[in-house]
Amino acid sequence: VRPGPVVTRCTPAPMSMGVMLCTGALFLFQGAFLARLLTDKPEVVARRLAGAAAEIEHWGEYDYVLVNADLDLCLSALQTILAAERLKRARQPDLAGLVDGLLTGL
Repeated sequence: VRPGPVVTRCTPAPMSMGVMLCTGALFLFQGAFLARLLTDKPEVVARRLAGAAAEIEHWGEYDYVLVNADLDLCLSALQTILAAERLKRARQPDLAGLVDGLLTGL
């Protein structure tokens, strides 16, 4: 797994949503990359840090942005987002019939 967000350019499907997951601070990237200094040259690490920053700059293209400073909180937030997205009217094709049935019963 590669640290930082993965930005994929595509036209979103009508029923899709975008979630960006990034670390709490760019310096956290440095820790992961600096651990690779034994095998990577400093300029390679610098290029990767610049690439991570460039990806994070696209945060505004996402519906949700999660900053993973705490894994448990981040996972809980993602689960909450998924639960809420599933409850949107547009994602419940049988909802109109259910509501119509409720209204006829009144």
